[in-house]
Amino acid sequence: MATRRFLSRYSRNSALVVAIALIAAVLFALQRTWWLTSAFAVMALIYIVMLVKYRRGAVRMARRLGSPEVTVIVDESGLTFRMPAYQSTAAWTPEREVWQFDDVWIFMPFGLSQSYSAVPTAAMTPEFREIVLTNMRAQGAKVR
Repeated sequence: MATRRFLSRYSRNSALVVAIALIAAVLFALQRTWWLTSAFAVMALIYIVMLVKYRRGAVRMARRLGSPEVTVIVDESGLTFRMPAYQSTAAWTPEREVWQFDDVWIFMPFGLSQSYSAVPTAAMTPEFREIVLTNMRAQGAKVR
C-alpha cells in the first residue's frame, strides 16, 4: 500500500530521534543519573506512541477514502491530477519530488509534505515515465 510506504520513508528521521534518545538514556543510566535517564526514556516512549498513533490514523483514513480514480496528465508544462470534483496542476519546478518503487510511484507535487499521489506503475506508459523523469531532472527536482 502506498500509504505505508510513504509513511515509512517520511518518518525515517523520527526513528533516528528515538534511537538517539534511547542511546542517551542508556549513557545516563551508566553514569547513574537517573532523572536524565528517566527523562530521555520517557521522551522516546512518548515519541514512539505519537508515531504509532499518527501511522494508524493515516492508514485508517486511507482505507476510508478507498482508492479514488485520479487521472494523471503529463506534458512539457507540468503535471495535472484530475478527479471528478477537483483538478490540480503543478508546473515542473525543483520543489517537486517523486519516489519510485517497483509497483508504484509516489508523486509529491508540492514538495516533501503530507500531500502525495500514488500512481501504479502498471498504469504508466513508457512515454509517461520518460516525460516525468526528463522534466523533473531538467528542473532539478528530486527523483528517488
